[in-house]
Amino acid sequence: MHRLRQRPFFVLLAALLLLVVVYPVLHETAGSREVYDVLRTAVLLAALRVIFAERRQFFTGVGLAAALIAAIGIGYLLPGPWALPLVLVLHALATVFFLAAIGAILWTVYQRTEVDADCLAGALCAYLLVGVVFAHAYWFIETVAPGSFRGDGEFASELADPRKSLFALTYYSFVTLASVGANDVTPVRAGARGLTILEAICGQFYIAVLIADLIGKKVSSLPPKAAPHDNGPLPGGGMVEAVSQPVRWREYPTPTSPGDSVMKAFGSALLAMAAVALATPPIRADDPADKEAIARNGEAFIAAFHKGDASALAAFWVADGDYTIQTGRQLKGREAIEKELAAMFAEHKGLKIQVESETLRFVTPDVAVEDGVTTVVPADGSLPTRSRFTNVHVKKDGTWLLSSARDSPYSPPTNFEHLRGLAWAMGEWAAEGEKGESEHLTLSWADNQNFVLGSFASKVKGATVGSATHWIGWDPAGKRVRSWVFEGDGGFGDGAWTRDGDRWTVKLTSVLQDGRKASATVELTRVDDDTLGLSTTNRTVDGKALPGSKVLKLKRVK
Repeated sequence: MHRLRQRPFFVLLAALLLLVVVYPVLHETAGSREVYDVLRTAVLLAALRVIFAERRQFFTGVGLAAALIAAIGIGYLLPGPWALPLVLVLHALATVFFLAAIGAILWTVYQRTEVDADCLAGALCAYLLVGVVFAHAYWFIETVAPGSFRGDGEFASELADPRKSLFALTYYSFVTLASVGANDVTPVRAGARGLTILEAICGQFYIAVLIADLIGKKVSSLPPKAAPHDNGPLPGGGMVEAVSQPVRWREYPTPTSPGDSVMKAFGSALLAMAAVALATPPIRADDPADKEAIARNGEAFIAAFHKGDASALAAFWVADGDYTIQTGRQLKGREAIEKELAAMFAEHKGLKIQVESETLRFVTPDVAVEDGVTTVVPADGSLPTRSRFTNVHVKKDGTWLLSSARDSPYSPPTNFEHLRGLAWAMGEWAAEGEKGESEHLTLSWADNQNFVLGSFASKVKGATVGSATHWIGWDPAGKRVRSWVFEGDGGFGDGAWTRDGDRWTVKLTSVLQDGRKASATVELTRVDDDTLGLSTTNRTVDGKALPGSKVLKLKRVK
């Protein structure tokens, strides 16, 4: 305990590491929101205890922290339309609090005259908090202006969910701060791009200034230098006397003139900039001329394929290049590739090919990786064959050639990665009441798992009193899961889904069969493997509120 008092920044650093490093591993588990709020509160308390030591700073910090903790608590008590404005306020308060904390930390570190473990921990705390602040700022922009960031793969679905987008943007914030670069999250709108540039500059500037300051303090804290004391001529003036005479030492004071201080700081800054330069990854090539050259190769490749010219096609590879066909067999060298292509053209006359290049990534200025789809069309009118390809292009003596090409079986594009959170709900569900009423829900995958098809029916004593069909799919423009609803009586509507673990919520707006406008919030919850909860709240028709429904528990039909 005494050591912790002597090293107060260690407590804050531990809380920050739990928030930034440990929590993202756990955010897919149940109760992730509660875990995050507990860790965030721990950071707040650690910051208050460690940073705001002066009375004026302390009361300012307590005011901000109290408002933030109150906003967190109210968020559990105030769902519905007030939830989003409250969350926006919460993130704004968190940004202000952490900015104040960064300022207090840096001032404390600057005031230290010696560099010790706690001083380094404080500097690291401030660095981590910079990443946290920008993460909150990114979340604010994405929430106010959806589509400010574009995500690939898993990150696309996380950005579409307001409850999970903070985790994706926290990851993006730290790779930007460290100048690593995130290929799976991209700023699209001007505000997001401007903030990204600012964070990258802050990350580089922070490291340079911090290293300069720490090196300067370390140098100034070294023991003073010593030099032999000049006592004048030694007695006797001879060699023997000089050897036998003891040497006395005196201390030379460390220079403290303004010029010396400037030179010391300048030298430290040079060391810092050298460290940053060594730590900064090289910029990847993306020359438009190289892109055009590779595209021209693709056009020439198609022309040679249509002529059935195996020799011209093999010449697109380097001499020791390879080609792996769909069966997994690898052809090594131009000669083997030409022989295989010649046999194919001899057996299948008049083949045509279509090439769809999807991505082209430059790994280095002389190496690029291309992914896409090829479609080979037989001359006899039979079904075409499709395959996916990955080509590795290399630049040799100014010319782009194929180093490696690999074909793999084609699978149609699918939005399953965005919808798989609903996989547990696939199947048939039913509930029956005491008075002969019954509810029936069926959820199933459409072709290629691009949509979830749902049908719902309410019956009373066997007679249908209401029905609807839902198409649930991924909206690539809005970057979110959407629902399109068609009522059995002719009404229709749509809405956007949000996800919190196994709880899915859609806010629907509809046009009824008679032209009136309606809205409702529908919540689908996984109770257990064989029980599903369904409820409807916030119902309105032409602006007039209607009572909601109680939570209906449906059982899986086996």
